[in-house]
Formats: sequence, structure tokens, C-alpha cells
Amino acid sequence: MEITLLAYGIPQLLDRSSNPESPIETKLREISDNPFANPNVDIAQDRRRMCEAWEWWFVRRWEEHFEERFSRKYHHRKVILTWAHKDTDPLDIQFEAAWRQVMWESYESGSYQSDYRFVFLYICHIGVRGDSMGPLCNVWQREISNQEMIRNIDYLKGGPYDFDIKPNRPELINEGMPNILPMLGRSEGGHVSSAVSAYAKELGLYKSKGITLTTTWSQFGCIWEDAIIDYLQRIYPDEYTIPGELELDGIYGTPDAYRTRDGVRKVVEIKLPWMSSKNDPWPKRTAKADSFFRFRMQIMAYCKMAYTDLAELHVNFINGDWKSFCPTYKVWGLRFTKGELNQNWALVRGKCGEQLEDKRANDRARGDK
Repeated sequence: MEITLLAYGIPQLLDRSSNPESPIETKLREISDNPFANPNVDIAQDRRRMCEAWEWWFVRRWEEHFEERFSRKYHHRKVILTWAHKDTDPLDIQFEAAWRQVMWESYESGSYQSDYRFVFLYICHIGVRGDSMGPLCNVWQREISNQEMIRNIDYLKGGPYDFDIKPNRPELINEGMPNILPMLGRSEGGHVSSAVSAYAKELGLYKSKGITLTTTWSQFGCIWEDAIIDYLQRIYPDEYTIPGELELDGIYGTPDAYRTRDGVRKVVEIKLPWMSSKNDPWPKRTAKADSFFRFRMQIMAYCKMAYTDLAELHVNFINGDWKSFCPTYKVWGLRFTKGELNQNWALVRGKCGEQLEDKRANDRARGDK
């Protein structure tokens, strides 16, 4: 097995060449970047790039899922990805720029002419600070008075800071993220991902100290995968493709992408783990000490199904080293031997066989045909 670090750092995922930053956006960014306003927030470039991409892709998929109920056409809203404590007040100073921006959008649309209007803040908590580690997604609604709207617009245009304004309290109107990127067209039968999960549980790799994997958690990863693949296909339009579902020996698998250059194919996998960036893909002495065991098992199975020994693994450690809480993005190239791929595939086949036999036994016990 050969492993090589190919890239480090989050690229500029959004193309802003046709949509440069406006003076108001610059003012709002300065508010967000104010160390006094954000005493616990690292404003590194990687974090900013991730937040920009996250907002754009979250909004796109959210509106596709909910159609009219939560679309921009029907209300003004701002999405924010935050590493703040899950119980942080939505009126906390670190969310000030977000509320100001959504009020500015309401003003630009002309709805400021009414006496009162509602604006919305979607707060996506990474969820590492507090008694629950998993991510959260809360939608807050706030009624904005005409006085607050006017003072905010005046401030963004260069006026004095409005210390005397007392904002209305926001109301929590939605908790959690629905399955906005569902797995469609999944064939009946054994699947690589199920086999990997079952094998990892046997090895004790899923003992998560009371943490429950939720739909919100899985959708965080799906949205990030969406953003990365879009970027890769835009930058390398002739290299990255979506292969869809693969099948080998009656077992199914769905790689995130292929990369093909000069006739050589690589399997591409994209991950958004909560583990520390101190971890790496190199095998460890024991599976329990090997945080990348599941990733390698999965990507090796996909390589076997795709008839290649090469892979590209994109990993965004969303909490970095768990000290800076700044995302750390790394890309590794992997090359496996034929023996490694065959040995790994034997494990996958064995586990899929066990799962299918268990399903047949359960069906017989229920009297199903």
C-alpha cells in the first residue's frame, strides 16, 4: 500500500469572479471578523471558504426539498455555519453580522416599506461544544421593527452603531435537517457501506460514548460532498465523473466519483469526519487504533469493483485538531496491491453473505416468502 499527501487546505469552492464582494458585504465581513465580536472564533481562510460554500449549497438543497415553504421568494434568510456552543443565544454578538445581512436583503427587496417584517436565521451548529457532540440545525424567525431596520441600514451605510436598539426575541420554528439528499435508486441486496459498518461494529469502532448518528449528521456530509464534487467538475471538467451504482459478485457500491487522466482511473471518496486532523490513512497496529480503517475498507472495495488499484481520498476534518476548531482539508492518493484488494473484498463478501442470510432467517421467522 502506498499513500501520498496530494493537497492541503480548502480551495476556493465558489467562483466569485462574476459576483465580486459588494461594499455592504465587505462591511458585514468586517463585523464578523471583529475579534471582539467573535472572541472564540478562528477566522482562518479555510473556515471562511468552508462557510461560504456551505451556505450556498445548503440553501440550494434546502429550497429544492421544501420548494415554496422555505424559499428565498417567500422570506429573507441567512445561513450560518458555526462552531459556537449549541446553547448560544441567537442574539449573541457573534451572530450580529448574519442578522444585519438578512435585514439588508429585506431592505433591498423593498419589503422594508411595511411596518414590520420577519427575517430568518438558519444556524447550523457543528455541535462540539456542549453536552451533545452531533451537529444541529435550527431555524430562527425574528420580527424586525421598522426602527431597527432603518437604524441597521443607516449603520451599514456608515452611520453610528445603534446601541440603544432592543431587538425582538427570535422564535425557534424548525429543528433538525431533513433528508434533503436521499440515496435514490439503491438496488436490493448486499452493499459495501453496510458491510463496512457491520464489520466496524464487530471490531468495536462504533462505540461512540452515547453519540447518536442522526439524519442531520449524515446530511452535513452529503452537502459537503455535493460542494466538493461540483468544484472538482468545474475545475477539471474532463476528469471527474459520477459513476453511479456498481455491482460485483451480487454486491453493490456507489463511489462518490471517478477521476480519469491519461486513461488511468482513480476511485474518489469524500469524507467529513469529526475526528482530529492528527489522524491519517496509514494503517495502525490494531483496528481500534486505526481511525481510517472504515474509509480504507470502503475505498478498497470500490477499487476492486472499478478494476483499479488507485484512489483519491478527500478528508475535511471539520474540527481540525480539536484545539483551533478550524476545518483542516487534506487529499491523499492511495495505491493498493492486488493482494490487498482481494483480501479486503473477501471480508466484504463474507459480511454481505452474513447479512443476507440473517435477512432470510428473519423473513422466514415472520412467514415472508
